[in-house]
Amino acid sequence: MIEKLESKDLEIGLGTGLVNSRGVVTKHPSKGGASERALAERYEGYAVAVRASHPRTAGALRRIGQSYRHDGSREDFRVEMWEGL
Repeated sequence: MIEKLESKDLEIGLGTGLVNSRGVVTKHPSKGGASERALAERYEGYAVAVRASHPRTAGALRRIGQSYRHDGSREDFRVEMWEGL
């Protein structure tokens, strides 16, 4: 459907929906971004798997992975700040 409709709004909505489906995440301040990096790898892997046949879908999945990577980096930074207190 993503390939056929070529809708940027649909692609953004897919990303928003997938990220929101994770729900509220709470963890100890010293845990860092390991879980976010694992999710990034999962979605980046999905993107690689479909890139030849579904390039728009792959792009959406890649952006989801990048979002999780960013979140993981932010969580790692929080650990550094927490440990510095």
